[in-house]
Amino acid sequence: MRNNFATSGYAIATALVLATVLGVRGCSRYVRWKYDQRVVQANAFKREFDGRFPPSARQADVDAYLQSRAIEVLEMMTAEGSDEPSYVGQYFIVVTRAKSLAWYCANDSFGVQATFSRDGYLRRSEIQTRSNDCL
Repeated sequence: MRNNFATSGYAIATALVLATVLGVRGCSRYVRWKYDQRVVQANAFKREFDGRFPPSARQADVDAYLQSRAIEVLEMMTAEGSDEPSYVGQYFIVVTRAKSLAWYCANDSFGVQATFSRDGYLRRSEIQTRSNDCL
């Protein structure tokens, strides 16, 4: 009888470990899939943005478009020289957010970074992911 108990105890422990490993792995795949979907959304927005605003588009036109769509935009100041005043040289246009793949960060923001010249013209746009609330 003791042998059966020991064998069944090992079987239960093995089943629990296996279930835990498969559960964590499945969860990890799901989180990765959701993350990849956010990248796809950011790429789709970038294609739309680039189609509407080629390099040399006016910053004022970009501003009007973003305001009409109520899109979250983080402005970043740029200073090209110590004696020159800074200006809004970059926008990070937030397309979507998702749980971060890094354990030490809460969320990632996916979007397009638009870079402008000092005289107010679009230089380039690129996909970016930014981590938020990191330790």
